[in-house]
Amino acid sequence: MQQNMLEGLFWDLVDDDEDYQQVEKALLDMCSPFGVTVISCVEIRAAAHNSNPFIGRLIGKRDGEWLRRYRREELFKHDVALQHVPRTESGFSWQHVEDMATTKEQRNVFDVAREHWVGDGFLIPNFGADGRIGFTGFYGSEICDDPVTRRLFEFAGNTFYKYAYRKAQEQAVKT
Repeated sequence: MQQNMLEGLFWDLVDDDEDYQQVEKALLDMCSPFGVTVISCVEIRAAAHNSNPFIGRLIGKRDGEWLRRYRREELFKHDVALQHVPRTESGFSWQHVEDMATTKEQRNVFDVAREHWVGDGFLIPNFGADGRIGFTGFYGSEICDDPVTRRLFEFAGNTFYKYAYRKAQEQAVKT
């Protein structure tokens, strides 16, 4: 039985630069005892590239409709969580930014997210070379919110984001 988030196959797979799908599954398996049911890894800005303002995927409940709807309805224009990421250096709770939503459009982003199993979680900002900004999000209705677990989410989220970015770069070189 897994004792804590410091233990788990995820760390070995990331260190060995294993297959992306395996690493995703291992991260979700490691975090699920802490109430995590969905994880997102998102690149929101790359200054060196003319990239889509929202690039990402969900781990767990795979719901491509959430990303399609997010893009189609341009929810990123009203997403206070997305807007908050570049303004902070540490992780923050979904509730913290939801409380910042003051307009109907901003509140709608949270409502739509919940329809697609994304809500009640913890987001970890990531800052990389060339102006890259992104985040890893851990979501679940019963997510553990103690300070030690939040710190471990930050460490795991940063580790996974760097791994995912490296894998995306490798894939881009292949194509």
